[in-house]
Amino acid sequence: MSVLFPLGLLALGALALPIVLHLLRRPEDRIVPFAAWRYLSRAGLPRERVHIRRWLLLVLRLLLIATLALLVAMPVRQADAGPKLQWVLVSPQLSAEAAHAALNRPGAQWRWLQAGFPSLDEPSSPATDPGLLREFDAQLAATDLLTVIVPEQLSGLDAVRPELSREVEWIVVSGEPTETRQAPLVVVRHDHAAAVELGTLEALRSAWQAAGKPVNFDIAAQSQAIDARAQLLVWLGGEPDAEALRWVREGGTLLRTRASEGAWPLREAPFGQGRIFSITTALDPAATPGVADAGFAAQLREDLLRPARPPDRADAQGLKPVRAELPAIPRSEPIDDWLIWIALALFLAERAGAAWPKRRAHD
Repeated sequence: MSVLFPLGLLALGALALPIVLHLLRRPEDRIVPFAAWRYLSRAGLPRERVHIRRWLLLVLRLLLIATLALLVAMPVRQADAGPKLQWVLVSPQLSAEAAHAALNRPGAQWRWLQAGFPSLDEPSSPATDPGLLREFDAQLAATDLLTVIVPEQLSGLDAVRPELSREVEWIVVSGEPTETRQAPLVVVRHDHAAAVELGTLEALRSAWQAAGKPVNFDIAAQSQAIDARAQLLVWLGGEPDAEALRWVREGGTLLRTRASEGAWPLREAPFGQGRIFSITTALDPAATPGVADAGFAAQLREDLLRPARPPDRADAQGLKPVRAELPAIPRSEPIDDWLIWIALALFLAERAGAAWPKRRAHD
């Protein structure tokens, strides 16, 4: 047994209180002289002695105070380790059928790797929180075994390789998820004076295609909505509208031409969670000679299509959790309920003893 609040044991100092009260409230012996007093030997004379009256009542009060002190200290007992269990966590980016096909383990406890760790019989949520793996590991007994089944590409990462208290069987399932890799989508929004710039963008797309790094363009007027799948927004002329700025603030990348302020070569300026590149001239070799430089297309693609935030997807093979020397957290169970019943029984016994008719003991 151990206690969660050791300072509560200081309440045991109150054990001295009933002892002192019993000593102070003891009946006083009176010496009454009589005629033959002087003939008694000194050995036979009464002596003043300390008597602890009603010792059973004192013991009850001491036990009651000790029990209350233990309640304040919040005692717990270590729970039994129980049988060794096998747990299987499945990423919600996989289907239950794919998980069972990858691993045949009768008797194992199957759970989704999501909040609440529901059974595989329940529907899953596509969201993944990497911190849940650490949380689940902390809930298991030291002897339990853990297997995690994940797809080839994991999303929702926090840039930290998980450190767990046990070795983990890490199974990567190929073929899922789900998303096919497509060329980056570049959204172009232009005004009526952007004909030359649109020609420059078409030349850049051809150069990227020839280099084996194609992109898809969505070209429309500035009044058109922005596709949520876009990785780059090119704003040709004028000030970006509220929708464009909101999209950038949430993590997008914006290239502005003919801006009131800007720099060449391109310089990155943070904006919310995203970034903005601005030039004061048109994206035109005549107005901006650097556009015609060799290597400009490759450098422009690298600068503009670099993620504004760290990627939240990675190869699952390189993310297998490592075993760390984490402090052991023993599984414990509180025993407050038992102590409360004991304290109640002691209190009733003490009250009954205190109300019992007093009788002077004859020594």
